[in-house]
Amino acid sequence: MDLVVSGPTFLDVTLAGLQATVHPGREVFAQDAALGPGGAAIAAIAASRLGLQTALHSDLGADAAGLLCRDVLMTEAVDVSAAPLLDGWRTPLTVCISDRDDRAMATFQEPPPRRRTPPVAARALLANLRDVAARARTDGTVVVADIGWDASGRWDDGDLAPLRSCDVFLPNSVEAMAYTRTATPREAARALGDRVERVIVTCGAEGVIALDAGAGSESLIPAIPVDAVDTTGAGDVLGAGVVAGLLRGWQFADVAAFGALCAGLAVTRLGSATASPTLAGIDEWWRAARADAALSSRYAFLEGLHDAEAGLPSQEPTG
Repeated sequence: MDLVVSGPTFLDVTLAGLQATVHPGREVFAQDAALGPGGAAIAAIAASRLGLQTALHSDLGADAAGLLCRDVLMTEAVDVSAAPLLDGWRTPLTVCISDRDDRAMATFQEPPPRRRTPPVAARALLANLRDVAARARTDGTVVVADIGWDASGRWDDGDLAPLRSCDVFLPNSVEAMAYTRTATPREAARALGDRVERVIVTCGAEGVIALDAGAGSESLIPAIPVDAVDTTGAGDVLGAGVVAGLLRGWQFADVAAFGALCAGLAVTRLGSATASPTLAGIDEWWRAARADAALSSRYAFLEGLHDAEAGLPSQEPTG
């Protein structure tokens, strides 16, 4: 197995193009809709589409939502042996109301039935920082972690303690600045670089900041120009792209650029997991992008990616 993605799975119901704002006592119609797995399943499906043998470590209820998520995951060649269907527990559900710039979400989630240590029988682990297993890195697994929003508003510095067990940290700019008490994403990335060797701070339409403290390098990678339709799950898709780049042995700036590219392509379609790009889709984008001098230079590492690889080359991960 190349990758284990660990975290909660949701059934995402996405609505786009609402005719008006939703108010109590009023029915509002949407112009489009999508249904599919959300949460950790987004990264698992995205990684599978990028050629990684991927397993999902999660819980699903033995209900209609759980069965639908499981069917889609299996269709996408994701190993679900560590994602059991649980009787008497309902699969979490999120309703996403999307516009081109952002989205609003309403979620139902019962307390998880149990908290288990993610398995590490894979070349890489992608998980929330709070769930990172300390032993994973010592077992040779490349550990990539995000952290998510702190609903308590405390932004406790202690939440960052598991960074000592990580290889790459993927916060968004708001999270990074809140935890480090800094004023800019770049300052936040540098502060986090004192705790973990590699950091990618995502900045939405502004792109990403990639810091490799060990190599002493820092890159600002602009977002690719796209017409955004739905930003749901973009961070999860970016995480899958980052792992795919790490396991291919690329330079860290290229790893970050690939993750940003995958996320950029994903937001051009409605939905979450099933909007993530395939290697063939990335190759199609690259063939068109070569006409742009800046894109051709930044993404030259993509040349021949789809044609040359049925899977992953036998390179050591850059953990």
